[in-house]
Amino acid sequence: MILQSIASNLRKQNWSVLFVELIVVIVGLVLAFQADRWWEERGERAQERAYIERLITEVKEDLELVSHARKLAEVRKGFGDLLLEVADDPAAAGQQPAMFLAAIAQAAFTYSPSLTSHTFEELRSTGGMGLINDSEIKRSLYAYYGFHHAQQQYVQLNLMIEMRYFELAANVLDAAQYQWVQDNWFVVRAKDLDEVRATTPDLAGFDATLERFMADEALRAWIPRTRGIQVEQILMNGIRLSRAEDLLAQLDAYAAKLDGN
Repeated sequence: MILQSIASNLRKQNWSVLFVELIVVIVGLVLAFQADRWWEERGERAQERAYIERLITEVKEDLELVSHARKLAEVRKGFGDLLLEVADDPAAAGQQPAMFLAAIAQAAFTYSPSLTSHTFEELRSTGGMGLINDSEIKRSLYAYYGFHHAQQQYVQLNLMIEMRYFELAANVLDAAQYQWVQDNWFVVRAKDLDEVRATTPDLAGFDATLERFMADEALRAWIPRTRGIQVEQILMNGIRLSRAEDLLAQLDAYAAKLDGN
């Protein structure tokens, strides 16, 4: 209708009415464009808020995984300390026989958790990073996941040290002792330590096991290297925890800002 009216007034050269009608059309187009843009921005902000919430959830998962990994490394460093103590004083093994057997079996275990990066990878691969309006948040995300990626180059080195230890220690425990450790503590965790210390295993064959350990000079020489893995894991997981805590604080603050709090 408005277009027909404009055409009619144009033929009649009714300039004043034509001018008003053109203004109405222009204003209508501008308002329609602004409304579309408003809805688009509203949708983008909703998407941004959803992504931030997913990132918060994943970083919280990282905190749990990395904290668990650090505690495991502390347990295994303790195993290394015990084995070094026994190497200097064999009588120390008899004071904590279950700990000694568990240490032989698990001193070189390593656990390098993979961060939960599904949302970050999605944002990066789909171009969705542009939805995040805070440049500091984006820099922190790249730094957080970039640091983790850079540390993965050391996983294979640690694995080589771990495998060499198990090659050297393969014949120290007898089959029954390995089975006993596996059946009771497949993976010794921090919460298990008091129980392990208080447990007395079947001591049949214990003296022979201690003799094999003391006779294996190559194994005893390798223990500082396996202990070094655990020291490195404690250090790096501590850094990961600090970075995760800082990023989580940033994300929580930004989420509150988006919510208007």
